[in-house]
Amino acid sequence: MSFTFRQFHVNDENCAMKVGTDAVLLGAWLPDDILSAAHHAVDVGTGSGIISLMLMQRNPALRVTALEIEPAAALDCKSNFEHSPWGGRTRVVCGDFREYKPEEPVDLVVCNPPYFAHSLNCPGQKRNTARHQQSLSYHTLFPVIKYWPYTKETAVALVSPFEQLNDIIFEGTLHGFHPYSVCRVSPRAGIPPNRVLILFRRSPGKCVTEQLSIRQKDNSILTTQFQALTATFYL
Repeated sequence: MSFTFRQFHVNDENCAMKVGTDAVLLGAWLPDDILSAAHHAVDVGTGSGIISLMLMQRNPALRVTALEIEPAAALDCKSNFEHSPWGGRTRVVCGDFREYKPEEPVDLVVCNPPYFAHSLNCPGQKRNTARHQQSLSYHTLFPVIKYWPYTKETAVALVSPFEQLNDIIFEGTLHGFHPYSVCRVSPRAGIPPNRVLILFRRSPGKCVTEQLSIRQKDNSILTTQFQALTATFYL
């Protein structure tokens, strides 16, 4: 499939996990002050590269290294980057993120990790890798990235099922990353959140919490809050 946004196009034909709302939320929600201060971002498990493309649209000076373990998805990502306005500021690395050694400080890490820890595997190894926490999860992410070269401004942004929020905060704090901002996301107004956006910083501080509903109560119309958040991306 392919998706056309305001300033770029995404083809995810060879990606096991397709473009979805979670990736768009993470790319749009990341606070402006954090993103504008970043020079080098690493997108772990990039898939089609959609989050990286969104971040580069928002920060014209940002350089991105996109890590992807599946060769077919890495090819999609590389093509999407090359056909975007920011291809000269990108690098795609195909391989296990645990083996990646950054050559320069990393100001920002973004990740839309696989969600499923205990459910049955689905047919097809590529889809299993994309959906299930086999090689990439918050349990494996934090112990690896804490050894990457970083600056005092380094931030880590994740999207996750809401039920994993406390475990992720515990894991991040254990490895020296402190919650800075949390957004609880409900699929529609009036019901509990099922997703959460989390931003960690290297320096401890007060964590700001906010709420976001994607659709209004009748589930037929997007909320003005969600529309405002994604207005610069969706046609």
